[in-house]
Amino acid sequence: MDGMLKAIIESWGYVGIFLSMIMESLCLPTASETAMSFSGFLVSTGKFNIWIVIFLGTIGDLIGAVLSYGIGYYLGRPLLLKYGKYLLIVSNDIKILESWVIRQGERVVFLSRNVPIIRTFISLPAGIGRMNFLRFIACTVVGSLPWCMVLVCIGLFMGEEWKGIERIFFNFNMIVGAFLLVLLGIFIGMRLKKDNSSSGINWRGGRC
Repeated sequence: MDGMLKAIIESWGYVGIFLSMIMESLCLPTASETAMSFSGFLVSTGKFNIWIVIFLGTIGDLIGAVLSYGIGYYLGRPLLLKYGKYLLIVSNDIKILESWVIRQGERVVFLSRNVPIIRTFISLPAGIGRMNFLRFIACTVVGSLPWCMVLVCIGLFMGEEWKGIERIFFNFNMIVGAFLLVLLGIFIGMRLKKDNSSSGINWRGGRC
C-alpha cells in the first residue's frame, strides 16, 4: 500500500495527496505517515507547496472522517443491535458508548487524530455514539492539522532520508496494535466470565 500511495501522489499530484488522506480516514489500509512525509519530501524537491500539502492533507482527513462518522451514525448502530451478539456486544454497551461520547468524546477525538491506527477508526464510535456533528468536525480539524504539519515537516527536513519515518511508525504501529489486541482480549474475557456467571455455570461445569 505504501508503494501505491507514493505512485498515486507522484502521478496525481495534489489530488493524490487529497485522496490518500480520504482513504486512510475511511478505514482503508493506507498510512497518512507515508502520504504526508513523502509529500513533505516532494516539497523539498520543489514539486509541491508546503501550505497546499498541509491544507489538502487536513481537508482530506476531515472528509474521510466525516464519511466514517456517517457510516457509524447511520449503519453502525443498527448493525450492532442486530449482529452485535456475535461479537459479544449487547445493547447496554451501546448506551455506555453514548454516555462515554457525551463525557469524553471531544477530548478523545482530538487526541486520537494524532495516534496511528486509532486515528483511522475513531470516527466510527463517534458516529455510533451520536457525537455532536459540528463538535466532531472541529475536533477532527484541530487534531488533524498538527499531525499533517509535523509529518510534512519531517519529510521536508529529512529529504532523501524521509523513509526513516516509515520504519519508526511501523514499529510504533506494532506497539499500538498489540495494546489494542490486549484490550480486546480483556474485553472478551470479562464478557465471557460475565455470561457464564449469569447463566449459573460454575467452574466445575455444574449449575449453582
